[in-house]
Amino acid sequence: MELAQEKITPLAITAARHVAGMAVAALANPLIYYDSNPVEVWAITLFGALIVASILFGVLALISPKRAKQAFPMALIKSSWFVLILMVLSKWQDHQSAPDLVPTHTVVKPACKVGATDVDAFLDDCQR
Repeated sequence: MELAQEKITPLAITAARHVAGMAVAALANPLIYYDSNPVEVWAITLFGALIVASILFGVLALISPKRAKQAFPMALIKSSWFVLILMVLSKWQDHQSAPDLVPTHTVVKPACKVGATDVDAFLDDCQR
C-alpha cells in the first residue's frame, strides 16, 4: 500500500497567491474608475493595506513576540485581507453618499450685445 503524501505548498507561493488576489480585489475600489490617475489609486489601495497590516502585526510582535512568531505568515495575510476589504468598502460607502459630480441643469449665459459701440460696455455685457 502506498501512503498518500500531502503536497505542501511553499510559503512564498502561498503569499504570492494572496498578494495577487489582493491586487485583483483592489480593483473594486470605485475611485479607480473616476480618478485621473487610476494606477496610483490602485497601488495606494493595495500597498496601503499591506503597510497598515504590517504595522498592526508589528504592534502584535511588540506586545507578544512568542505569539506573533507562531502566527507569522497567516496572521499577516489575514490582517492584510481584512484591511483591504475595509479600505474598499469605505470607499464604496463614500462613493454612495457623495453627491453627483455632474450638474443636473446648466446655466445659460445671455448673449453679448453685438451692436455695442463702447468697448467697456461690450465687455461688461459679456462677463455677466
